[in-house]
Amino acid sequence: MSFEYKGVPPKNNDAPKKKQTSRSKEEPKSGEGVTRRGFLKVGSAFITALVAGRAVDDFLTENKEAGGESGEINGSEKIIDEMEKVEAEREQFEYEKGETEYKTESIKSLGDLLDFDKVGPIRFDPEKMEGAKSYWKEAYAGKNPKLHKSLLDGYREWGYWRIYTEQRFKSVGIPIEYALLALPESHWKVNARSKSGAVGPYQFMPKTAASLKLIMNRVIDERRDPVKSAEACALVLKELYAASGDWNVTLSGYNGGDAWRFIKEAKSKGQPTNYGNFLKYLEEKLNKIKDHLRTNKKFGSLSHEAKREIFARKIQGLSENLNYPPKFHAIEELIREGKIREQQAPIRFKEEKIIQTETAPGRIEHIVAKGETLFKIARKLNIPPQELYKYNRRFSGIKKLQPGDKIEIPPAKKKAKRYFSGSLTAEALKKGKSIQEMRFLNPHILDAQAPLPHGTFIRV
Repeated sequence: MSFEYKGVPPKNNDAPKKKQTSRSKEEPKSGEGVTRRGFLKVGSAFITALVAGRAVDDFLTENKEAGGESGEINGSEKIIDEMEKVEAEREQFEYEKGETEYKTESIKSLGDLLDFDKVGPIRFDPEKMEGAKSYWKEAYAGKNPKLHKSLLDGYREWGYWRIYTEQRFKSVGIPIEYALLALPESHWKVNARSKSGAVGPYQFMPKTAASLKLIMNRVIDERRDPVKSAEACALVLKELYAASGDWNVTLSGYNGGDAWRFIKEAKSKGQPTNYGNFLKYLEEKLNKIKDHLRTNKKFGSLSHEAKREIFARKIQGLSENLNYPPKFHAIEELIREGKIREQQAPIRFKEEKIIQTETAPGRIEHIVAKGETLFKIARKLNIPPQELYKYNRRFSGIKKLQPGDKIEIPPAKKKAKRYFSGSLTAEALKKGKSIQEMRFLNPHILDAQAPLPHGTFIRV
């Protein structure tokens, strides 16, 4: 099959625009500066936030606790052990670095679920989890313009790769709808990189990727490969589902260490690993944090905002475990209902193996295809036509090229070193394709100029 490249997905011009509001009576006009009343209002808010922020940092510094209380059990799956460690490291990294992506937003989405301000224990039920799903569904449907646009753009671009990712999920034995897991993970950004070090559309940490045999070096990072990372994701889901027997627990486990710890703990006690028991497991952990905070005298003296902020930070990993299934199902429902539907047509390509050879600069050949002229070739390769003509003057047919003729491509002026034919750039020149097309097809190739290992497969 040949590659039909249609360019990167077009920008979405249908995203909601910020509403222009009229200037309030108390707002100063341009050039008047800030009024005294406005200054006091802004200054008061700033001081309140500053004091609350300092109180939060001081409290957390004085009350650091060791995390991760689950122990090892005999016979547990190797990948579960590995993923538990990796996810725990990610959660700890995000906590220490003050990651804010879900620190506040996830608290809002759980709102009534957490009942932090109410006396008594936190309790979960299906209605409350349905409420969390409704929150994310409204946000992705347009209530949050940034999330809405990200979902529209991501779903559109996923169309290029959809059939190939779904094929990999199907081949592993996982329902193809879970291939859209890349949307809540990265909004289908193949080059996405989180602050914790997770990379690619399906967001793999290095240790997990290595355990799944994904290649990672200075030239190649297969976590960015849409097809191979999809298969890796399917393998993780398969292992998790085999261990839990519940898709919601599986979804939680893909993005959080607590689901992995729950599975191990439940198995050690001979208890079912279903979603209902998982929610009870999280209830217990959340109530432990809530009770610990409420019995702390210094915590009791803080402002309401500071208390909410501290609680949000303390339950950061837990809130993501809770949010992930509702978020996934919210996106899935929007797509199923046709509210998110625009997609690019699937790309077509074939795979070729790199045969690595070293050549001197300037010995790269281009085989003329039907309909190609000197000017068309020059434009395609971004080379001045006169330079291409000058370099091939000794070829008598340069002015009237025929299909099958071979012309030489002049070396890049900046390259004085020896040139390896097995680079992505060299292959683009040989195939008469733009480097943009080749990069799009092979996003896992980090360095287009570097020689690829002999036997590497690339898409053309």
